[in-house]
Amino acid sequence: MAKSTNPIILMVALIVALGGLLMGFDASVISGVNKFIVKEFNLTSLELGWAVSSLTIVASLAMMVAGPLSDKYGRRTVLRWAAVLYAISATGSALAPSFFGW
Repeated sequence: MAKSTNPIILMVALIVALGGLLMGFDASVISGVNKFIVKEFNLTSLELGWAVSSLTIVASLAMMVAGPLSDKYGRRTVLRWAAVLYAISATGSALAPSFFGW
């Protein structure tokens, strides 16, 4: 007889999968707008490289910090703060008048 799947485990697995999907989606979106942001913000090759790679760099650093913070403060607290920081960074990116934001 097959075991029934715990709905909480299924929900957690779906949230984790959604995180991976969003990471891939963000990477594909930035690659599709390269020529437009170069023109819009008058970017150099170095600035374009930073704009494209910053997602991967910050995600890698965040993964190294998230585990110890989760152990100390709990997963839910860290996820809430991550969501707040993500919202702030997304808003700042959307409203940025230039590459440097000023």
